[in-house]
Amino acid sequence: ALLHYMINFDLQALRYLCTHRTLGKDLITMWYSRSGSTRDEVELLLMKLMNEEDGSKTISDGLEEQQVVKFVTDLRAKRQMQVAKATGGANLLNPEKYNPSGMPLEADRVVEDKEREADLAKIDTAKLSQYMVTLIPRNTRDPVVVDTMAGTGRVCIELANRLQHLSVHVYGNETSPQVVDYLNRRAHLPETPASSNTEVASKDSDSRTCSNFTAVMSPDGTLEGLPVGADVALMLSVWTYASEPVDLLNAACAKLKKGGKLMLIEDDVNLLAHAKKAALQGGLVLYSEPDLLKDHFISVFTTAA
Repeated sequence: ALLHYMINFDLQALRYLCTHRTLGKDLITMWYSRSGSTRDEVELLLMKLMNEEDGSKTISDGLEEQQVVKFVTDLRAKRQMQVAKATGGANLLNPEKYNPSGMPLEADRVVEDKEREADLAKIDTAKLSQYMVTLIPRNTRDPVVVDTMAGTGRVCIELANRLQHLSVHVYGNETSPQVVDYLNRRAHLPETPASSNTEVASKDSDSRTCSNFTAVMSPDGTLEGLPVGADVALMLSVWTYASEPVDLLNAACAKLKKGGKLMLIEDDVNLLAHAKKAALQGGLVLYSEPDLLKDHFISVFTTAA
């Protein structure tokens, strides 16, 4: 009865639930241990939470990556069997047509966010921001940096924090209005850089909010809404996570000013090779390949001056 009541909570109540850090772990433990209608109601509550940005983060943060992946895999298998019974097995032959309610796609987002957050946690934003400053010509008025796929904002908001004293405005692009809203809210909270980032660009960068950060929503594969004339465009793990990375690269090139720099960063040297090929085919010129980051490879390209 309590679960049934929780499922019918309004949005404010659901967001209150998201503040309980062990909630995701407790619900997933219950999903495995119960059966019948109780398990179904736990599942419905989990899906509602996954549809909320804060709920997704609560579930993701409360579990190890392997636990989230196992849950998503088991949930997908359960739903496939449910649809198989209803379709006589047709969904097993054409899974895209018979995707059950889109629910696994929401769960997949949690897994992707967890994986991407772990990837971004390895980025030393102190070193990255210090190098970015060298890419912007001295005396540039109102310099602009664009992050083509902001994700959770872990890197781009930290960069904005570190570049704020230089009046650099950082724009983060995302395709979901909920994510854009989350990024803009996160930017106005005190930001603590990752513990591995021991160097800072300004003495009080750990405690300030980011007045120099703006998240913008664009359709997938585009950067509509972002300003033209950027000094630096950052493409971080785009070839790892984006569905249309070449389209995004071409859109980034169109946003750069003459002499602007495109930074390609991947943790897989083979993926970076694909990205470099696309940049060269797009008419860019290789500018530098700095050895800045421990677990990532960087190639910087420039437009014609």
